[in-house]
Amino acid sequence: CHSEDPPNAPELGLCRRVPQHELDFDYPEIRIMSQNWESPFFEAWILQIVLSEMLDVPTTIETGMPDTNINFYDPQLRFDYGKGYDFDGLERAANDPNIQGDCRIHFQQQQQQQESKQGDHNDKDNDKKVAEYQGCGHAILELWSGHEDTVHRLMAAEAIEPPSFIGVIGEESWFIPKFTA
Repeated sequence: CHSEDPPNAPELGLCRRVPQHELDFDYPEIRIMSQNWESPFFEAWILQIVLSEMLDVPTTIETGMPDTNINFYDPQLRFDYGKGYDFDGLERAANDPNIQGDCRIHFQQQQQQQESKQGDHNDKDNDKKVAEYQGCGHAILELWSGHEDTVHRLMAAEAIEPPSFIGVIGEESWFIPKFTA
C-alpha cells in the first residue's frame, strides 16, 4: 500500500500490507516522477510493479500537478498528464530538511496549507492551486538531452546520483515507408 491509497485499501483488495517484520527493505515510500509523455509512464509502471509487488516497497508516481494521477494501481484507472522535468521536486526530496527524503510529509504539509486556505472555489482558485503545488519525487526514469546543466547542478547539490542509461535509445524523426517514396 502507498500514501495515496485509501485507509481501507487492504480490506478493499486494492493492496496488501506486509507486516514490518517480514519486510526486506524499510523504505517509507518511493515516488517516481512521471514526466508528461507516455514512455516514462510505462517505465514508471514497470518499476512501480517491481518495487511494490516483488520487493514490498511502497511506490507512487508523482505527476508534479495537483489532482492528477498516473499510478498503475489507481482504482479509477486515470491516465493524467503531469509536469515534465520536475527537477525542483527531485531536489526537494533530497535536500529539504523538513521532510528528510519522505515525500509523504511534504504532501501532508501541502494539504494542511491548502485546507487552511479553503474558501470559495472558482477557476482562479484552481489555477492558483496548480501554481502553488510543489512536486516531490526520488527518480526521473527518462531524460532527454538538453538538461546537462541542471543535471550537473543537482549532482553538485547531492540531490541526484549520476544518471545512467537503461538501454533505450530514443529518436524523433519522420518515417516514410519505402512504398510511398
